Amino acid sequence: MAFAVAGISTGGFGALNYAADRNLAGHPVAAVAEVAPALQVSWEAMREKEAFATEEDWSAVDPLRRLGDLGGVPVGVWTGDEDPFLDGINRLVDEYPNTPVVSVLPGGHDPSVFEVIGPEFVTFLADALPGLH
Repeated sequence: MAFAVAGISTGGFGALNYAADRNLAGHPVAAVAEVAPALQVSWEAMREKEAFATEEDWSAVDPLRRLGDLGGVPVGVWTGDEDPFLDGINRLVDEYPNTPVVSVLPGGHDPSVFEVIGPEFVTFLADALPGLH
């Protein structure tokens, strides 16, 4: 059975890792939908979040270092033009070759973006799943 994965903010960080792990296990997802994924580009910025004890811990699971593990799964990206994670989001879009939807809307890392992407977000996921049309 094919299915897709989605995440908002830190959930986007996790969704990319989940998709990479599934692909490496031979069970790729059909698509990944990312809404303002919390992707840091430096250890200094990540250390401020106090989410990882060491730079090595973060590096081991940093989705931007694992893009090759995604195996070509389509990744849709929705974000605001003032999102504090925009550098990492732009890196995802620039370095990953299969981002068929990239939507940069006015707004930040907040409901001004999250609340307006619903139909496009759901359509992207539904289109990736066979038998839903």
